[in-house]
Amino acid sequence: MANVSDLVAPLQLMCRMVGPAQAQLALVEAMKKFMIDTGIFNDHAQMEYQAGVPEYIIDIPMSRIIVSVVNVSVNGVPTTQWARDGIYNNIRLFEEYDDRSCIDVEYTWAINGVDDCEIPDEFLSRFQMPILDGARMYLHRMYGSQMIDPTVAMLAQREFENAIADTKARRIMNFSNSRPVLRSGKMRRRSRASARRFL
Repeated sequence: MANVSDLVAPLQLMCRMVGPAQAQLALVEAMKKFMIDTGIFNDHAQMEYQAGVPEYIIDIPMSRIIVSVVNVSVNGVPTTQWARDGIYNNIRLFEEYDDRSCIDVEYTWAINGVDDCEIPDEFLSRFQMPILDGARMYLHRMYGSQMIDPTVAMLAQREFENAIADTKARRIMNFSNSRPVLRSGKMRRRSRASARRFL
């Protein structure tokens, strides 16, 4: 996997006045929002069932937070008889199973932003531009920044939120199509490429 710092240099090429620490902070905020809102990054955690023990900790890497639990299965069979404790990342099973059965938990996740944490490789390829848009949105409205510009922040926010909505819609439709975008006849149409010239 890549690291947050891998995107600092591309962001500094677009925002030349920003320092590495400030750039990394903005990137982390953009990545967290993208991952939480789209829910496209998922993984599995497995644990062994123990007779008489209803609650189990979902063991995840320290650099992650759980956004949602998508599915729970026992020995490959999905079950709906469970609940999640979102505070402690626990799940509780309401049925009993054979001892040492395999519990599989599918979850969506986001980075927690601690230090230079690992990020999905997709942020260096297919999602790089949306993340840079999101980081610029934060930079141009960040308190204490020398780059505060409400107009540029608004343009970057529009591109960022459009990418989030499109990615989320494609996930819902199994990535087979993009969401339909409605445009007002009174609005001046501008491509994403031309819009970014103002950023």
